[in-house]
Amino acid sequence: MGMDIPARNRWVDKSLRAYSEPHRVYHGRDHIETCWQILHQTNYKFTNEMKLAIMFHDIVYNPLSKTNEEDSVKVFKTFVDDANVSNAINSQDVEYFILGTKHNKDAYEMAQNDEELGYVLDVDIAILAA
Repeated sequence: MGMDIPARNRWVDKSLRAYSEPHRVYHGRDHIETCWQILHQTNYKFTNEMKLAIMFHDIVYNPLSKTNEEDSVKVFKTFVDDANVSNAINSQDVEYFILGTKHNKDAYEMAQNDEELGYVLDVDIAILAA
């Protein structure tokens, strides 16, 4: 993905700040780091869209909100515009994966027929199985 270095650095900093917010218990930096470790331990070929979904799926987390995933999609869209990567990725796929991390009945039904969504959901909740 052809992202310039300053944009990449800005978004790494933004994501680290977001995942380090003091109110995060589970959806914090340890969670996202564990997701990345799992992603790198498997032989599955994760697409850039899957990796971005994992990176952004909990970037917004308010324990009292029911729209964290939708709000995370909004932040992801800001990233796409800022980093100028719309031609390098399928943003709709990333948004679909992020919304899937709501882990509701619909997401699990879709994952039965969508291997990529299934892997994203598995990575997201793998720490719970450990």
